This record gives sequence, structure tokens and C-alpha cells, in this order.
Amino acid sequence: MHWIFLIIMSWIVAFPSCSPIDQASSESSISIKSPEQISFFWDNLSSLCGKAFEGNLVKCPNNAKTFQNEKLILEVVYCSDSLLQLALYVGADRSRVIYLYNKIDQLELRHKHFNPDGTLAEESGYGGFTNNLGTHFIQVFPADEYTAQIAPAAASNIWWLELEPDKKLIYNLVRLGSNREFQIDFNIAQSIVSPFKPWSLESSLFQ
Repeated sequence: MHWIFLIIMSWIVAFPSCSPIDQASSESSISIKSPEQISFFWDNLSSLCGKAFEGNLVKCPNNAKTFQNEKLILEVVYCSDSLLQLALYVGADRSRVIYLYNKIDQLELRHKHFNPDGTLAEESGYGGFTNNLGTHFIQVFPADEYTAQIAPAAASNIWWLELEPDKKLIYNLVRLGSNREFQIDFNIAQSIVSPFKPWSLESSLFQ
């Protein structure tokens, strides 16, 4: 969608946080982040708590064969006022959990990977914080310094979550300066019975 592209490009050229974006069309709905936008986005995600949804792989790097050949399921396994945990099952692989932290005026996104015994895997916790742009329906997470330290190739990553209430939750990734793009559309209009629990949830280490 055009307004999504405008949000991403706005971050790339680093608009000042206190300046409006005059060039954006009225339909783009771009605005400076606010607690109200964060709250709306958070509440809509929280309404999915305890449910699981099938995903459709729309874009994927050529070297990500696992995602291309496996069934994708997203389960919202834990919800509180400050933390959401979204387990991503790739086939029978239950190692991935996406952590979203609510900082009131900012969201934090972390990708955590776990071993079958529930211990945290190496190179885990990459992600970032929302920048100064976003809407009620999309939040953007540029890679932070910690991500650059543990995974230098991902230093130019931008993740964003797009929410179409009662329709879709879309997970996106682009890597600036490359052709690496990733998109999974999850059908939140129809929940399914989850066949799994994430490895971390099955261990006493889950928190």
C-alpha cells in the first residue's frame, strides 16, 4: 500500500520527530507516534490472545528454504499490559517467539530463539524500537545497536507489523541496500487450534 511505503521511506530519510510530513497525502494517515496510537495498536493485538492463526508466505529470500516449504502458524501465547509473546511455528520448529514490549509511547520488538530444552539460543534478541512515525495500524522497528552488534548483516533491517483488524496481521522485513524482503500474512479472521506450544513455554525457564 502507498501509505506503508511512505512510512518506511520517511524513516530512511530521517524526518525530524517534531515536524509534520507535508508531502504525505491525506489518505496515508501518517502522524507522529502517540500513546493513543500505541494503545490502539496494542489493544487490537491483545484481543488475539490465546488464539492461533495460519500464515501465508508472500515474500521470502531465496536462501530461506525452510519458510518456503513449511506450514506457518502464529500463536499469541502470552499477554499483559506490558508484554505480548507471539510464537511462530515453522513446520515442527517451535524455536521462535516474537516479544513485543509496551513502553507507553514506544514499542520494542525482539526476536528470541530457543533450544528444544527451553534455553535461549545464541544470537537471540535482535530487533529494535518504534521510531517517530507510525499509525494506529502499523508500527515500524528499525534495527537497533544491539542487533548490529550480534548480527552485523542485520544492522540495516527494518521490521514492521501491519494490522488489519478482523482480517490480517502482517509481519514484514526489509534490509536496506539489498533485495532481502520478507512478508507473512496471518489470517486473523479465522483462528485455528494450535498443534504446539513453543519450546520455551514447555520449560521452567519461560518468562
